[in-house]
Amino acid sequence: MIYAVCGPVSPHSILVTQLVRKLLCQVFGEITFAPANEASELRKLFADTKKPHALIAFDAPDDLILQFILRYSVPTILIAESFATLSSYARLASSMDFQGSYRHVSRVNSTLSALAGAPNVVKLKVDDDERLDGLLGRIGSALDLPLLDEHLRTVAAEYTAEYATRVTVSSAAAIATDQTRLVRSFVETLPPDERAILTKFAESYDPLLSGERVALIRWPTDSLVNAENGSRLSRPIDLTGPGRLLTFGPYLHLPQGRWRADLTFSTKDNWSGNIFMFDVYSPTADKVLCVGKGDLPISGAFTTSMEFEVESASHALELRTFIPTGAIEGVIEIVAITLIAIDQIA
Repeated sequence: MIYAVCGPVSPHSILVTQLVRKLLCQVFGEITFAPANEASELRKLFADTKKPHALIAFDAPDDLILQFILRYSVPTILIAESFATLSSYARLASSMDFQGSYRHVSRVNSTLSALAGAPNVVKLKVDDDERLDGLLGRIGSALDLPLLDEHLRTVAAEYTAEYATRVTVSSAAAIATDQTRLVRSFVETLPPDERAILTKFAESYDPLLSGERVALIRWPTDSLVNAENGSRLSRPIDLTGPGRLLTFGPYLHLPQGRWRADLTFSTKDNWSGNIFMFDVYSPTADKVLCVGKGDLPISGAFTTSMEFEVESASHALELRTFIPTGAIEGVIEIVAITLIAIDQIA
């Protein structure tokens, strides 16, 4: 029998993975533990094993693993966490910078959204104040394991010398990984501008793991990069100068499927006129997914749209903007970027 546990890497997901592994060992004896995001890694891990039971663990699996979990209805636990916590953990544990951390979380949540809502996948919400024995019981129910009280006491005892009912998830997570308390402190001390961006991302990317239909995702405009100075886009762009790339990034991810990008922008004092060009490009696939262009108005706010296909959630995406010819005056501001899942439109 094969079981699976998945979720963006965090103190909670690390703890739950440990607990699932220990519970399976209590019930079945030795098992094969296979942490892998690629099917080729799994093949190597299973090549020589003769153990009848196994646990697969992953956070950003390739399409073959996703298909395997769904096709064979592998009993799976999915652990979700807040966007801010996941971003902070990525920065602490993997030394990512701020932009790299939220790009990473967008990839993981987009990838795992393919499993959320599947009948064989149980989303396990973990609370720091929950008693450890309660969490162990919920894990057993989620995987339909024939647990005995003895199994629960044995596993709980590895996280404390006290009686199991007095142990919280918070204290157990601190034993599971020494990053637990650091992550909590890190989240609490985030600078206001970073917290604001993560809050915007959370509104779009947290629901991906809820199991509900998500038809709309918004990318904060300050996640784009100003091509002139390489910093986050934070103000309108002066069009004066030669034809050039205006913005690039944000190297974010979307769930697999067909999408429409609605780009809202405003112009001011563009008396000489110009052409505005934009595209969606995947540097991962090295492929331009769609291209659009139109005349820039003298002033006002406008929205333009283009459709494209996301072949894999692992592919990072850029929404790039250009002016092909020089300008002698004018200002442009990217106001909003909205992604609409076409298949989800009622």
